[in-house]
Amino acid sequence: MVGTGEDAAAEGPLTRARSLLAPPRPGAARYAAALIGPFLAVLIGCKVHKLLRVDPGGVAVGVGLDLVFGVLLFAATAFTLDRLPRVARRVVVPFLHVLLLLATALVAAEHVFFLTTGSLLDAHLVGYTLAHFGALSNVLASEVSAPMVVGGVAIALSNLLPLALGGRRWLRSLDAPRGAASPATWRSRRVGGPTVALVAVAAAGGALATGTLPGRAEPLRDTVCASLVADALDGDDDGAPSLAATSGAPDGPAGNTTDALKLADRAAPPRPNVLIVVMESTRARSTTVYEPDLETTPELVALARRGAVVDTAYTTVTHTTKALTSILCGIYPILDTGSAEAGPEGLPVRCLPRILGKRGYQSAFFQPATAHFERRDRLVENLGFGRLVAKEQLAPSYELSSYFGYEDDALVDPFLDWVRERQGKPFFATVLTLASHHKYNVPRSADRRIFAEKPLLDDYLNAIHYTDRFLGKLLAGLDALGHRDDTVVIVVGDHGEGFDEHGRRQHDTVIYEEGLRVPFVVAGPGIAPGSHVEGLRQLIDVAPTVLDLVGVDVLSGYPGETVRAAAGHERVFASCWYRNRCMAMREGSRKTIYHFDRRPPEVFDLAADPEEKRDLVAAKEVTPAEVDRAVAALEAWKRDANGRFERHFQRFAAEQVLNHPPTPQKPMAVWLGPRLELVGVDAPKTTVEQGDPLELTLHYHCLEALGDRFQLFVHIFGTSPGSKPFTNFDHVPVNGHRPTNEWLPGQYIADKTRVQPSKPLPVGDYVLTVGVYDTEAKAPAERFVPIGLGADVDFAHRSARVLRFSVVARETPWGFGGGPTPPTSVTPGVTPPTATAPPPP
Repeated sequence: MVGTGEDAAAEGPLTRARSLLAPPRPGAARYAAALIGPFLAVLIGCKVHKLLRVDPGGVAVGVGLDLVFGVLLFAATAFTLDRLPRVARRVVVPFLHVLLLLATALVAAEHVFFLTTGSLLDAHLVGYTLAHFGALSNVLASEVSAPMVVGGVAIALSNLLPLALGGRRWLRSLDAPRGAASPATWRSRRVGGPTVALVAVAAAGGALATGTLPGRAEPLRDTVCASLVADALDGDDDGAPSLAATSGAPDGPAGNTTDALKLADRAAPPRPNVLIVVMESTRARSTTVYEPDLETTPELVALARRGAVVDTAYTTVTHTTKALTSILCGIYPILDTGSAEAGPEGLPVRCLPRILGKRGYQSAFFQPATAHFERRDRLVENLGFGRLVAKEQLAPSYELSSYFGYEDDALVDPFLDWVRERQGKPFFATVLTLASHHKYNVPRSADRRIFAEKPLLDDYLNAIHYTDRFLGKLLAGLDALGHRDDTVVIVVGDHGEGFDEHGRRQHDTVIYEEGLRVPFVVAGPGIAPGSHVEGLRQLIDVAPTVLDLVGVDVLSGYPGETVRAAAGHERVFASCWYRNRCMAMREGSRKTIYHFDRRPPEVFDLAADPEEKRDLVAAKEVTPAEVDRAVAALEAWKRDANGRFERHFQRFAAEQVLNHPPTPQKPMAVWLGPRLELVGVDAPKTTVEQGDPLELTLHYHCLEALGDRFQLFVHIFGTSPGSKPFTNFDHVPVNGHRPTNEWLPGQYIADKTRVQPSKPLPVGDYVLTVGVYDTEAKAPAERFVPIGLGADVDFAHRSARVLRFSVVARETPWGFGGGPTPPTSVTPGVTPPTATAPPPP
């Protein structure tokens, strides 16, 4: 009997509801299983491998959320494929393949990162890596191995598994009309059995996920992809200096009782020369000075006999750029990933080279590593050094030590030649070594010995032994030039290095003693030979020590103190390099480590447990109130340290905002849409040598608030053969301190910045263009067309051509302040590698 129209209308919604609730058809389920299966195998396999390395007892609990995630992902994929019409499926299926391929590659890359460093990736690190990929490419390439290449190929092939198993046929089966669906369909053997199994897996995973993980394994609880996505969506910028977050009273645990640095010269002060040698990635426990049975650093021992050993010295941040700021400026650096200290106006105090330069010293910074990485050349210039000597200036006959540069011996003669030029004038020099940096490539000319059973640790200790020999050559050269008795020599480590003592490797997140405790030896006029400096000391004490020894008293502005002061610090603070990853405070013999929300805090008694094996929190031998007080002190230190920089940045940014028209070098009147006018540009030089920055100030007049909708863009186009066709120079104006959404109508903003891509622009001619686009526009063709005087309009890109400049081949050595002969031959006086250690091809 045929139903009436009313009956059919009543059955329509019910039929549609049953269709929506029906299980996916076999073709969709099979395709989803073949597509999702390899990804889940990589995801769960990597998680299990991590947990086995960290704490095998946490495997079951640690994979719980991954099992739930896997079931949900399979179900969502199967239902999506089943419900889509054929036309939409043709678009969605390739998209799913690409998405799963990228997700699988990301999981594998995250696992490699964990195996290399013992740390987990987060969204901030992924973003940092992508933003600095050019500069980091050599570092990343150094970790590539044959198994990784094979794994990458396997991941790519696994993504094609559905097609290899008959996926096209499965998808074509979905084009057939769906049969009648009923609740009984779920109870059928074909559907009910797998469904029950999947529900059971998800339920078991959920139950397991509620279990307890050991503290070190707690960060592994979450699923990698879900964690990265949630982290990215959260957008937590805590840790980076923020005007709102760090403004306030300057007093705090970092000891910045005032931002102003006040100094006073003593009557008839001594003016000895000063040499600071910074031993890269060198921990105290790997030197003979602190471990007499380990014969790695006899030259450092000899120097210690001439001076003093600082018994307990800590770095401030486990990263070289940050540590250099503490050593040479006497302050805590910005506690955040990145190198803002190398930007314009990046340092809030005068650092040692500038202070000593006012007192007649000539200064130079030497390193065998490239000057490009993390804008080291700009940092050195900001510090105030008169000369930089880096890899780009050194003789290529020396052996490459790592992906960053040459072996340390390449610096011996350039340094001594520079000292010879300054006979009769006081000098201040800093030498940063490289050999002991990861991957610990021991030069073939080194006196190799067996220091450890583990190959990687043995390489590291041999690299330190080689660096110690280099130190001996520097000091012997100074002695030969007659500077043994008139030179203060300070040797420190920038940070330590981890070798799985606490599951972490290298240094950026090694917050335990192997990462924080560094050697610190000082010798020269004013230091009693064979003495020891007791108490807690830190790298922030180097600058006040130098000033003390050259006759300058620090009245205020430094959180550190000279090592000749009787008492050390009551407390010392340190941070990991990665944002919001870990911080530590030592007070007396008690050390508290704060892991933010990644895992519970740890507390150790270093007097009874110097290797940090027994966590007093886990043993319930400290009260929660004690832990909370320590964590609060660490958070206050972080606010205080970042606050010093932010107050400086705030002052700098305020100076770039005027309420009256400026007088730019090249006046313009170009409207970049109705909200912004470009009124001119300052460019002291429009021809720069390759690798040098283009100093630039763009002057804008804000007519209406831009808000978040309207964005400023800055692009660079090559206009001659061989030049780079396009470079994106979009940036937060005023060196990152005055974003456009803070601009107010009537203000004139001077966007003072440096054009210096992570890799130098090729030689050629370029044009810099600026414009404003509407973020709600659907295509570049909808950008505002600039109009006005003083700049040509680039109609193709709807921007104004505001500056033409040229990049020319270098005629001077890399760096600044002059220097050794360019590396076309061995510098006179340099001893090339021996016949038994030929230079690399």
